[in-house]
Amino acid sequence: MKKTPAIRSYEYKNDYLYIIIRQAPEEGPKAYSYCCGINISRFDPICWGKAGICSNPAFKGLQLLRADVSAYGLKKGVRTKPAERIPCGPMTPRATGGTVRTPS
Repeated sequence: MKKTPAIRSYEYKNDYLYIIIRQAPEEGPKAYSYCCGINISRFDPICWGKAGICSNPAFKGLQLLRADVSAYGLKKGVRTKPAERIPCGPMTPRATGGTVRTPS
């Protein structure tokens, strides 16, 4: 039987958010997928009324984090690209509702 190599994964998950960077061997030997998301039902009570209309600090944080991950990759000589078809669902935590997933 052929032994398949382990897929490297760097993850941070809690009740409010998750960040996952996982090796994507199907895209190439040095390819990684990045997915992050927030649990809206957890963030809304602490963010409500703290920002302007249609402005959510949690969403802004996700946008900044995505930019920071891309900048870090570029500094390390990695070419980043948006990937709308990343299957984040299988690698993200299950929420009770209100989860926003952001593949990049």
